[in-house]
Amino acid sequence: MSIAIDVILVIIFALFVIKFTKDGFIMTLVKIGGKWLSLFVSLVLNPFVKGRLHNWFFLRPITKGVKSTLVDLLESNPNGYNLSEIFSKLPKAFLGLLEHFNISIAALEDEYGSATEASEAILADIAEKIAIPCSETISGMFAYVICFLFSAIFFWWLRRNVKRIMKYSFFRYIDIASGFIIGTVLGLCAVFLLVTVVYTVLQLFVVYDASSPVMGVYSDSYVFKYIKDLDVLGMVKQFF
Repeated sequence: MSIAIDVILVIIFALFVIKFTKDGFIMTLVKIGGKWLSLFVSLVLNPFVKGRLHNWFFLRPITKGVKSTLVDLLESNPNGYNLSEIFSKLPKAFLGLLEHFNISIAALEDEYGSATEASEAILADIAEKIAIPCSETISGMFAYVICFLFSAIFFWWLRRNVKRIMKYSFFRYIDIASGFIIGTVLGLCAVFLLVTVVYTVLQLFVVYDASSPVMGVYSDSYVFKYIKDLDVLGMVKQFF
């Protein structure tokens, strides 16, 4: 059983080395980094794009649509619109939409409910207050998709061009050599972390007894024993 543990740990280490050597350090960095950078760029550019979409595309048509809905529900007179009963006449679907966007009907009713001769400007103001949170939410969703899509396309283009450069033998050899080094280091780190976590868990949940079947298997593992006995902290202090 201890031999099987050693084999598994060696395989894990070998997979890291093979993966990074085959793909190369630079190409692996571009592949992995491109995805995370796409997400990061999306989050950074999102407020800017969101503001432009909100002001240029969504706010005006949504405000116009809300105002049109309110006009259909209102009782008009020669002097304006009667808002005294408008908030009680709103359709349930419309009320549900307002609640979804955290728009306070009570606050709007307190501010405008007493107006019996409301002008077009007041009606437009109500419609805009209702439209703003709706427009901001929709703009935020579209902004994230647009930013992520464009950043993903850019990093795809970058990866494609880096791949072309890596076809030249000089750069390819550097990429393979650096990939082998990084793969070796990461493989050792992965094995070390795995052994450390397993050993810690065993200490927490299993009574340490070298003669016990559970601990005995791990104690007989050469890799497990070697890493467990390493003074990693002391080694780090020697370098720093």
